[in-house]
Amino acid sequence: MKRHLLILLLSFSFIYLHAQQYSGLKVGDYGGIYSIHTNPAAVRTSVYKWDLSIIGAGLDISNNLLEFPSTSFISFLSGHSSEIQNQLQMGVEDINEIESQFGLRFLNHQNTRSHLDLEILGPGIMIQTDKISIGLYSKVRAFAHVNDIPNFSQAKYIADLNSQDDFTFPKANFSYMDWREIGLSLSTSITIDDYSTIHLGGTLKKLDSYNLFYARSNQDTRATKLRDSIYIENGNFEYALFSGVGYDEEISSYSYDHQVRGGGIAIDLGFIYQWRESQYSDRNHKIGVSVSDIGSINYNSNGHYQHITLQDGYIVKNKFLDENFITELQKEIEIDDKNYIDNTQNRSVNTPAILQAFYQFPLQKNWNVSVAIQESIPFYSPIERNALIMATAYYDRKWIGASFPLSLYNHQYLRVGATARIGPLIIGTDNLIPMILPTHLRAFNGFIALRVNSDMFSFLKRKSYYNSPKSKQGSSKVKCYEF
Repeated sequence: MKRHLLILLLSFSFIYLHAQQYSGLKVGDYGGIYSIHTNPAAVRTSVYKWDLSIIGAGLDISNNLLEFPSTSFISFLSGHSSEIQNQLQMGVEDINEIESQFGLRFLNHQNTRSHLDLEILGPGIMIQTDKISIGLYSKVRAFAHVNDIPNFSQAKYIADLNSQDDFTFPKANFSYMDWREIGLSLSTSITIDDYSTIHLGGTLKKLDSYNLFYARSNQDTRATKLRDSIYIENGNFEYALFSGVGYDEEISSYSYDHQVRGGGIAIDLGFIYQWRESQYSDRNHKIGVSVSDIGSINYNSNGHYQHITLQDGYIVKNKFLDENFITELQKEIEIDDKNYIDNTQNRSVNTPAILQAFYQFPLQKNWNVSVAIQESIPFYSPIERNALIMATAYYDRKWIGASFPLSLYNHQYLRVGATARIGPLIIGTDNLIPMILPTHLRAFNGFIALRVNSDMFSFLKRKSYYNSPKSKQGSSKVKCYEF
């Protein structure tokens, strides 16, 4: 199991070469089409008449299971990228050699946590009129989460127990879900008075999922160690696997068919209240709330779901000696003496929905501050999302912008980030320090995006006016009231 965990985490790290994460909590007047992913109403506050997303991608990953040596992420990858790629292609055979080669260290936290949030943005467009805004976009998303899975020190603790000794497995969750998404967004504005406006928006999304896996215990599980088995007193477990991943034991090889395993619908809803400090002021305050990914995906192809209880069940030790990860998962659902609550070939699974709220206020010309919070909706989905509290100071002008977020991740870890917007390019990270400074690396966050918008072609509008027949008519003098 240690071998498979190392392969998994090294794979997550290597994804850095291909994708980076766009932070969904920054709300500003230059967010354009990207603000749809945070709050569908936010495009109504955009300065752009239209905004075209060409491509973008992002990755956010963290764990407390292992850490890389005391170095920056950039230095580590530049020095070891070829070795990592070779190990992923050839397979990890000697775990001790890998640990010494890369300087990896496995940690022994009591509460194990790990998560991955991957987002690849495809083409998309946003168009604004006086009354409504319309957005159409595409993207691919993946979520993975580990929570309180027994680590190696806990496994060793259980192994060292005497026969008839009691212990407890904590409530745990291990999950992965991905989908491709096409969304249509509509938003509008309602003027309250000369000072304030309400913006409302919604997005309807079609989802097609390729893979789903989760295994979780729904309560703390009391157990007793026996000589050749573990006795479970009160087990309550759920397990689902819908995927094209397969394993051929004859040739010891994995395979994967890239087929859709489930489809569904989800919605996002957003509300923003915007007000000016005075009738003649351009200093705007905004407060908004949104809910994202409210929906479900129905899996009915090449998979299995089980919900079981074990009141007096035994897990026999000799059933779990195979090193192949897929085979181990199949053996887990063949535990003796289980009682089925559910046992089906299809399953409808809620998407991992989140609540977000923000308040934005001006500091001085072109400088603003946004304070935002993100939380998962509890008990809604078996797939968990990370929690985030973020304060961001950002500078925005037509062609350039910069932001400096300070965030509290999962109510524990403090992060400092930086983002730059230069013409069509946006690039940055919400976790800057491990990127450039030596540290015990356990997390990575980064994003990059390329877009084209109406402001980039505003010079054509001015040129076309002065060269038009209308501009050449009449007197060259301009009356004051014509302004």
